[in-house]
Amino acid sequence: MLKETRKAQKSLDTNVGHWSKEEDEKLKRLIKDFGAKRWRIIASKMGTRDAKQCRERFCGHLEKSINKNPLSSFEDEMVVRYRESNHGWAEIAKLLGNNRTPNQIKNNYNQRLSKGSKPSSLNLSSQISRNVVCIDASISR
Repeated sequence: MLKETRKAQKSLDTNVGHWSKEEDEKLKRLIKDFGAKRWRIIASKMGTRDAKQCRERFCGHLEKSINKNPLSSFEDEMVVRYRESNHGWAEIAKLLGNNRTPNQIKNNYNQRLSKGSKPSSLNLSSQISRNVVCIDASISR
């Protein structure tokens, strides 16, 4: 008799497809009850998702503070500049400081910016350049 591994058992218990509206609403209620830190408890109450899925769904899609507006041309320019300087997506999201998720930044870059449709004016003003130098200096500390 083969012993099931925890990972194999976990995959049988959790959903891997798209989130339904009902699951989103249930997740919001559970976060209201337990807070946005107790992901294992929330996942056990969900019954269909694991802790990582719950955390990623909330932090990447449902959290009210997420800025879901399209990126501005300024943000596009900054993403290109930071990416060319080998910054990661999470770091770029923090540097922009406007409630963008790393996944939003990555998807925008891959869909619009990396395919030759980079912002027309990468010639940033001296003020923007000074900000980048200041931010870059603070990262290297």
